This record gives sequence, C-alpha cells and structure tokens, in this order.
Amino acid sequence: MKKIRTYLIASVALLLCCCSATTMLNQGTENEVEKGDKFQVKMASNPTTGYSWRWVNRDNQNVDSVSQEYKQDKAPKMMVGVGGNETWTFSATKSGSTTLVFCYEQPWNPGENTDTLVYKINIK
Repeated sequence: MKKIRTYLIASVALLLCCCSATTMLNQGTENEVEKGDKFQVKMASNPTTGYSWRWVNRDNQNVDSVSQEYKQDKAPKMMVGVGGNETWTFSATKSGSTTLVFCYEQPWNPGENTDTLVYKINIK
C-alpha cells in the first residue's frame, strides 16, 4: 500500500509539472494564454552574421519580457557560422488582445531589417 501511495504522489507531481509548462506561440495564428502564464516565441537566428531579433513594440502593456536565450544548432566540432534559435520568454500581465512584433536586424543598422514576425495573442 505504501508503494502505491508513493507512485500516486509521484504521478500527481509529474502531472502538475507538465500542466505548468511554458506555452510556445505560433506565428501567423491567434494564440491564447492565461493572465499570469509564461509563454515563449522561438525564431531562427544566426548571430555570426551580426543579425538578431529585436522586440519592436516594447511599450506593450500586456506582457513583460522574462528572458532571451540563443541556442546554436548541433554541428560538427570546429564548424563556425552555425545558426540556431533565439527563444524569448514572456509573462502575460494583463488581460486583452495584443501583438508582439520582432525585426531581424543588425544593431548598428536599425530599420534595415531582413524579416519581421508578428505574434497575435489573446490573454484571458
């Protein structure tokens, strides 16, 4: 009986961890998140070119930026110029509809971007 109780507790703990996972947003569709939840956007990037993603509408009142991380794709040792992904994590702070706009540009050349991504979000 003690083993069954231990397995049940472990199962519930695992389920709770899975339920609190961070949501990954999809570009080009309406995304829904709950107020207080964390969510992420993941965008292909290659900082060896000098380009990176810039969050354009930082005055957004519905979300706060939590973190930004770059992870290089797997590649053979000593290979240079390998791309990867930038992942931005946000927290939904206020209910309502909003958008996140990102431009892929070089910091010394603002306004000359090569790509723009828009994420539409409905915060409940």
